[in-house]
Amino acid sequence: MTFHAPVNCGSFLQNWALQHKIMSLGFDAETIDFSNEAQRYMYSTMNLRGVKGKKGLKGYARRIIGSAMTLPYIKSFRKYNQDYRSFSKKNLNLSSRSYSKLSELNEEQLGYDIYMVGSDQVWAPVIDRDKAYYLPFVNNHPKIAYAPSLGAKAPTKGYWDKETIGYVRDFDYLSARESIGCKYIEETVGRKVSETLDPTLLLTKEAFAKITRPSGIKGKYIFFYCIGYEHINAKKLAGKIRKLTKLPVITWNPQEYLMDKILIGNCRQPKVQNPGVFLDLIENAELVLTTSFHGAALSTIYRKNFYMLKKPDNRQKTLLNLGLPRSHFVDKIEDFKLDEIDYRDFEKNLKKAQDKSSNYLKKALG
Repeated sequence: MTFHAPVNCGSFLQNWALQHKIMSLGFDAETIDFSNEAQRYMYSTMNLRGVKGKKGLKGYARRIIGSAMTLPYIKSFRKYNQDYRSFSKKNLNLSSRSYSKLSELNEEQLGYDIYMVGSDQVWAPVIDRDKAYYLPFVNNHPKIAYAPSLGAKAPTKGYWDKETIGYVRDFDYLSARESIGCKYIEETVGRKVSETLDPTLLLTKEAFAKITRPSGIKGKYIFFYCIGYEHINAKKLAGKIRKLTKLPVITWNPQEYLMDKILIGNCRQPKVQNPGVFLDLIENAELVLTTSFHGAALSTIYRKNFYMLKKPDNRQKTLLNLGLPRSHFVDKIEDFKLDEIDYRDFEKNLKKAQDKSSNYLKKALG
């Protein structure tokens, strides 16, 4: 179980990568098609739902403004959703039945031999969190946590209630994607926790080639991947970098396009947008600019020159800890210096982390 339902390339690709890795170890792998209401509406065409608790009135106002800015591109955005869901349906192994509530999940009816949760922010204090991702409905089969993220910030004391702590203690194998998540779990449940890689970092570009699709974009370009109206500063930075490099910018998601044109300037989008096209845009870009963890992680797969246009949080620090230069995580134009990433240290550290994560999976799966 993981976040797979939101129309988000990172969610799809971490799910696909983990399925691919598990199958390479000789197992069948299927994702339980579970998504609660907040997930289903998170990236919907006119999203005014599921905003409770997200930055209060400011968060709600941003959703209203964002939905209004989508109106000129409403047909494109609907096609974007359709393209994504069609691609996801064809390339993910999903359960035959869909579920939206914890009460619908029944261990005996599901009939799996092993249950695994992760990766992505399934254990984080995000708006689409759900206790289903702690697998409380599983009592008679092994339960594995593979690289669940507890979010961008360290969880506060008391984040997990007693019921949730009991669910976590019941796992046969525990891991987390970030060191801060490992620390919180260890201190809260009194168990040793392994730090494991995001599934996308377990694979090579050759593996991702199986689902890569041509973008139709010709010539040199910057690929800018930034989802969320709160990233106005990043969009302005992208516009300044465009002027410095004199390269056109390819952006993503019709919902963002009007704001992208205003803040970035010379930009356009591919006609088809799905995770396969997303991979192609990263692979063939001269430069990748992003605010997304998975935007950065996938850039490393292709050893691309990329910049994270925000201060690193706990998620991005996992990439820094693998040997990426701090100078490529910028939130001010005066800090931007165009140079190439030296991946030699990263490759050495990544190999060690891949071996550790793969060994964890092998041991947990038995």
